[in-house]
Amino acid sequence: YDNGEILTVPPILYLMQDLCEIEFNYFPEDVPWTEMVKGLVQIMPKSVTLPPAERTNSFYIEGLIVDPSPRDEEEYQKFLKTLSHFEKPTRLMLTHHHPDHIQFAPELAKHFNIPILMSQFTKDILIKKRGNDFFLDNKIEILKDGDIVTTWLNQEVKIIEVPGHDEGHLALM
Repeated sequence: YDNGEILTVPPILYLMQDLCEIEFNYFPEDVPWTEMVKGLVQIMPKSVTLPPAERTNSFYIEGLIVDPSPRDEEEYQKFLKTLSHFEKPTRLMLTHHHPDHIQFAPELAKHFNIPILMSQFTKDILIKKRGNDFFLDNKIEILKDGDIVTTWLNQEVKIIEVPGHDEGHLALM
């Protein structure tokens, strides 16, 4: 687990805590989150996704927030509280423009004074759909295939362009 070589789930972490005295914290007032692989945190805020789903996955990896998507102000405040358990974010990435992946992204970037990373298509479509003021004077960085956005366990995390779900969709590798 600590080397990123196995996946685990909270019940196993609880068992490890009891048997091996590994420290594991659970914060019921947070947005639900888990770290099934060391250094890759999955955060699951309630979002504006399509029913029957209620949540969209967001991730935190080595200072990079991917697809923050809290559905409203209350969930946004919980999301901020959840992020307080980790090192201060340094960048925010949007994989694509769908509402359940971008909610509160400009506000979050402004809160931490960090840039928003995305494809050129995602930037263009968000400005077209949401207006020129959508990004609240945030710094924007355009990503393309092969760009390195962070590291994970001393490995480079690169961008892969994966159009299909959305024309400007980006994935992490």
